[in-house]
Amino acid sequence: MSGVMQSSRYPENYPVDLLCQWVIQLPPQYRIRLEFMDFELEASTSCQYDFVLVMDGSPSSPTALGKFCGNSSKSVVDSRTNVMTVLFKSDETKTKRGFQAYWYAQPAIINVTPSPITPKVPSTEINGTGEYQNDNKFLPNFLTDIVYSQN
Repeated sequence: MSGVMQSSRYPENYPVDLLCQWVIQLPPQYRIRLEFMDFELEASTSCQYDFVLVMDGSPSSPTALGKFCGNSSKSVVDSRTNVMTVLFKSDETKTKRGFQAYWYAQPAIINVTPSPITPKVPSTEINGTGEYQNDNKFLPNFLTDIVYSQN
């Protein structure tokens, strides 16, 4: 699963006053990697004019992963979920070449948190007859009842 996205008219200058949105949704066992192959937008210190906003999740509940403008975009962005939303906005003045990005699916790495191990402490245990016996032993009774003989 992969694809390419690019600004309108790429590699020619994108139009003014543009708003584009791409939503990539994959099966739950995948994450999305977005790699910018070419990137040239109007530069500004806080990306308030022309920008690409990459978000994790759907447009209704996104989490920002990065906002990029100018020529120095982050070249790779990884989603944390199986949905990525990319928004491109241009203002009403200057335009540039725009961008081209390649996206592809990556298997999700599932972090398994180990359960804490509770040490066994001396307690009331069940002996072989099904009765409780409080002898403060760590081993089950059937192991402590073995008799060794020498010939």
